[in-house]
Amino acid sequence: MIQSIGTYQIPSWALPALINGDTSDLSGSEESALEDFVYELSDIRIDDDARISGLIFNPLGDAYFSNRNDVDGLGGDVIEVEILGNFVSV
Repeated sequence: MIQSIGTYQIPSWALPALINGDTSDLSGSEESALEDFVYELSDIRIDDDARISGLIFNPLGDAYFSNRNDVDGLGGDVIEVEILGNFVSV
């Protein structure tokens, strides 16, 4: 069952990695921050009997400047992204 996890401010540099799996332009610290962010999302549960088997990233508009983002907490260009989880029974 696919459900919305929430809307997050994702740095523009992270979208190619999240949507296409392309990490070639990321620095080591960017890649590490992104891996930590996705790992935390993957651990979200709706109850004890359902866990996430996959994430879907849905950009909601154009990039804009923000003082912080939800991946590494730094300022820069961000895009609001709705993140959906495919919850499956365990």
